[in-house]
Amino acid sequence: MTINGGAWSVARGCLLCLALMLVGGGAVRVHQEVGAGASVENLRDGFRNANGFGAQADITSLRGTMLSGDRARIVEQVSAQMKGAPFDPVLMALDARIGAKDLRAMATQLDRAYQIAPQNQMVRALRDGALHQLENSPPRQARWAK
Repeated sequence: MTINGGAWSVARGCLLCLALMLVGGGAVRVHQEVGAGASVENLRDGFRNANGFGAQADITSLRGTMLSGDRARIVEQVSAQMKGAPFDPVLMALDARIGAKDLRAMATQLDRAYQIAPQNQMVRALRDGALHQLENSPPRQARWAK
């Protein structure tokens, strides 16, 4: 079976378009990483982060927001970052601590984050802090009916 000249030209054209799209996508990604690398304070942290400089810039931004103490901005930033990285264990643990409405949901989400990254110090600290808080907080008493 042979391919005629017209079909061969179309196949080469499609392969060339695919190659150009891949190279263009890679160039855009490199440009984004270079831009994010300029905003990272410590380049070593950016190189250590397996997700790149963009992820490290997000972490740095989130750390600054957390230090500000503005709960609404923290919740907003964590939920925005979770859209891009829904299985990031640190974001899962932060979301559990600041956004959970009941204890069961918080414990479940903290356990999931711990299962993903049991060696992560931030996940451990958030989980242990929640456990300490639950163990040391006084039980809530139901009010007596009149």
